[in-house]
Amino acid sequence: MLAAVGGLEAAASYCRVSKTQLGRYASLSPADADTFAPIDVVRCLETAAGQPIVTEHLAADAGGAFVVIPQARAGAAIC
Repeated sequence: MLAAVGGLEAAASYCRVSKTQLGRYASLSPADADTFAPIDVVRCLETAAGQPIVTEHLAADAGGAFVVIPQARAGAAIC
């Protein structure tokens, strides 16, 4: 998702956390294994990317599919 918005620096401009914190969320290091992006940060980055990247993966992992309902998106912006 970070690549979809232009990298860490760009991603930090779309959400409320720093590029250092975003790097920790994306890290595969054992030291960061318990560090997760808050849902509002994920939502802002998905909005910036123009696609529900994480949401689609979560839906698929749950055995379903994410479907956009256009009228549900109106006024839903938080970023």
